[in-house]
Amino acid sequence: DDTAKQITQLGQIVGTPYFMSPEQCESSQVDHRSDIYSLGATYYSLLTGTNPYEDAGSTVQVMYAHCHSEVIDPRKVNPTIPEACAAIIARAMAKQPDDRYQTAEEMLADLKCVGERAVNPESDGSQDASCYGLSRPHFQPRSWFHANRSLLTAAILGIFAVVGVLAVVLFLPLKPDGKGPTQPGAGDATASAASVQGVTDNKIIFGTTTAYSGPSRDLGQNMVLGIRTCFNAVNDAGGIHGRKLELVVLDDGYEPDRAIVNMKELFEDRNVFAVIGNVGTPTAKATVPYALEYRRLFFAPYTGANLLRQDPPDRYVFNYRASYADETSAMVRYFIDIKEVSPDQIAVFAQNDAYGDDGFRGVVRALRNYGIRENDILRVGYDRNSVQVAEAVERVVENRDSIRAIVM
Repeated sequence: DDTAKQITQLGQIVGTPYFMSPEQCESSQVDHRSDIYSLGATYYSLLTGTNPYEDAGSTVQVMYAHCHSEVIDPRKVNPTIPEACAAIIARAMAKQPDDRYQTAEEMLADLKCVGERAVNPESDGSQDASCYGLSRPHFQPRSWFHANRSLLTAAILGIFAVVGVLAVVLFLPLKPDGKGPTQPGAGDATASAASVQGVTDNKIIFGTTTAYSGPSRDLGQNMVLGIRTCFNAVNDAGGIHGRKLELVVLDDGYEPDRAIVNMKELFEDRNVFAVIGNVGTPTAKATVPYALEYRRLFFAPYTGANLLRQDPPDRYVFNYRASYADETSAMVRYFIDIKEVSPDQIAVFAQNDAYGDDGFRGVVRALRNYGIRENDILRVGYDRNSVQVAEAVERVVENRDSIRAIVM
């Protein structure tokens, strides 16, 4: 039935606490407006570099804050954040679903309005009354935009990350041999979009190497479905500066060797502008070095591996999802703080490869705060692209008296 198909069902608490809507925190009925709340919280993080209600305390206190504390104002963290951006967050993160944006299109309209002001600060916005923040009488667009244009540009890049739009003008034209970008000459301070690989007068070509076959095919197929759904919506609205978005999909079966071959084909034969939504940690371990060596844009991979989260960040890698360390840490805190599971009663069921190793390391770090050593944590696993898990399950059964929770 329809209820069974919901990602978060009535009676369940699923999500990362910093980005959970009040109704999720209360385990109440949710709909698409819960996602709009989470998107508002994500935008807050992009603008401030901090999580919503981060100083509230424990997981329970953070969830309580989402339900009962005042809607947070990002300008308390950084007073120079645009008033319009703060207004968008306030509406998206309203406590009551009826007070939020009712559709993603409504929120996108306001985000685009802010973006247009960054490009054209001379505009008075009179032709677009949809801007929630900019249309208010006391807001002075001209003086503010001239004074804070650099900050607003950064804010717009955050918006683009949220809606999946890439600003092609940030990238230099590629060399004729396809081995990386050329350096601009004296007369090339601004590169023409037409000279960028994968960008023509009427389209922008993206690629993805993903698990479209094999045991992990659902991950790849659904990722492609989501990207194409987004691209279709953007194209129906006129594209990016009149250019339609296209996606070239190559199947790697979740195997690293095939993934690197696909990367070379996408960039060197198919001439794509960027890869987007590549699935998997093992495949990323093989493909990220190629992207960095040849300066290829590696956007929104479906992996939380630390190898994509360097400090300082890699120039050509743009992450969209949370890290495995953040996810597993949230799981551990939930088990211990909410479900009152003893720290020494948590086990790990993980894949025997870089993906599983990264998740396990996150659990180790989280449990270290509770005095648990790595050697004391039961880890069972299985081989990649295999459904042979009987041996791992048997080990869990053998230790069932000492296990109350499993991170998978």
